[in-house]
Amino acid sequence: MDFPTPGALPLSAPRWRAFLERLRNLPWLAGILALLGTAGWMVITVEALLALTGPDKVALHVSAMANHEQAIAIAHDFFSKYWVLLAKCLAPALLLALYRCRGLALVTPVALVCGWFLLWWLSGDLHQNLAKALQDPLGMVSSPATYYIKLGLMSFLIMSIPLLMALYFRSTLLDRYVVRSFALPFLLCVGGI
Repeated sequence: MDFPTPGALPLSAPRWRAFLERLRNLPWLAGILALLGTAGWMVITVEALLALTGPDKVALHVSAMANHEQAIAIAHDFFSKYWVLLAKCLAPALLLALYRCRGLALVTPVALVCGWFLLWWLSGDLHQNLAKALQDPLGMVSSPATYYIKLGLMSFLIMSIPLLMALYFRSTLLDRYVVRSFALPFLLCVGGI
């Protein structure tokens, strides 16, 4: 009597399950997809940067040099557009990494996503609120320290997700049970408030 080898799929399994199992077992596939996505993003971004240097863009450069606010707005718009494009280019690699990783190996892809989101949020917030934090538009005394504390707390909140995941996966079985028992009612109460 032949016994199936561990991890092998029965012959009657659908083809998509077999394909998903092959994806899970292929080494370095997520890394290759990440490199291809990064290379594609770099090519698109360099082409867009070169398009900004053409002879028909001279008026844009002159007006940006005359108006500092407009130069910052152009740079922020470019950064926002192509930073989101990077996420789209890296999405297949991320989805494959999330599908393949279990336990502590899942912390690294989540930390990369949180770091990407932190940079995207930080650039937008600095662009919109830094001038207001340094000089209040209503003429009141500005408090840049509170703005910097807000940036630090938001950064810690965003990056706490992979930190909490790492702590959760290193904890014992009883600790995980206590966390799961506490987290659901806590999140429901916070969401309700």
